[in-house]
Amino acid sequence: MASVTLTQVSKVYTGGVKAVTDFNLVVNDKEFLVLVGPSGCGKSTVLRMIAGLETITDGTIAIDDRVVNEIPAKDRGIAMVFQNYALYPHMTVRENMSFALKLRKFPRAEIQERVDEVAALLDIADLLDRRPKQLSGGQRQRVAVGRAIVRKPKVFLFDEPLSNLDAKMRVQMRVEISRLHRRLGSTMIYVTHDQTEAMTMADRIVVMDGGHVQQVAEPMTLYHHPANRFTAGFIGTPAMNFFEGRLRRDGQALLFDGTGFSILLPGAWKEKLAKLPDGPATLGLRPEDVVCLDAGDSSECHFDAALDVVEPMGAETCVYASIGGTSFISRTDGKMRVEPDQHQRFRLRLEAAHCFAPSGEALV
Repeated sequence: MASVTLTQVSKVYTGGVKAVTDFNLVVNDKEFLVLVGPSGCGKSTVLRMIAGLETITDGTIAIDDRVVNEIPAKDRGIAMVFQNYALYPHMTVRENMSFALKLRKFPRAEIQERVDEVAALLDIADLLDRRPKQLSGGQRQRVAVGRAIVRKPKVFLFDEPLSNLDAKMRVQMRVEISRLHRRLGSTMIYVTHDQTEAMTMADRIVVMDGGHVQQVAEPMTLYHHPANRFTAGFIGTPAMNFFEGRLRRDGQALLFDGTGFSILLPGAWKEKLAKLPDGPATLGLRPEDVVCLDAGDSSECHFDAALDVVEPMGAETCVYASIGGTSFISRTDGKMRVEPDQHQRFRLRLEAAHCFAPSGEALV
């Protein structure tokens, strides 16, 4: 397969609109790398520049150490799977899958062999004589993936391929694509706005916002050690809770004064934040680290809060509450009985907390 290297890549559209700025990345051979971020962050533009469907304004793109800036898309050794599948409606599944090979003058016997092999791999052998309108969304997606596989490209590119599928089919297809990656041992670059897809599928994730890279890391590193507030808030479902307040030193103690509560911070934080003056900061905690205490729990209580909404989800319950005008979410055991429109005691797992500067940089 292949590695892909982007060096100081930028894309500026007519009118001065900056879609991507100073993008640097090395995608390793056989890696499954996911670009994730909100709509308009530039992730699809990066993918299209790698594919050769968008020209770059500055920088270089190399596939296996060969700079491809001026090489046409068809000669880059890549295959792309689009959000809308891009199947030819008048062709059968077999014809769709074999079309690119026919254009490249492959022998008929080899074309048939490749198509039959891939159709068996994707469990669509019985669909080869159907046309796209006779297929379900999941079947069309398999055909689109199969059309890419038969070409035996150096790099697979996926542009939000599951966004048109229902929730159940999305789960099934992301498992199948992950399984396919292991079987093929191929380099795959995958774009999505769904951070659940990113977390469950990727070897590494690139978090983007506003055309800039916010952080590149393995999924659990992003979850437990976000580099900034944006990454912390984007990765994780439900999203991380943020409590605005101030750091304050009282003798040897370091405290965080939020709206409606004040808590003593872990002793290890004093050394980490020793050079930071007292002042504004943000405390971040995952929903599972905001513990909902029942009446018989003698654990330390950090504050009482008014409950707004309770969402029972079977194994767990999401509790939506607020204190001092700040809304937050607690994810708790589904067996615990919690009712809305009442006050509830909460404890913060400070050993799992994060602290962010006003600039958004992670301090702890």
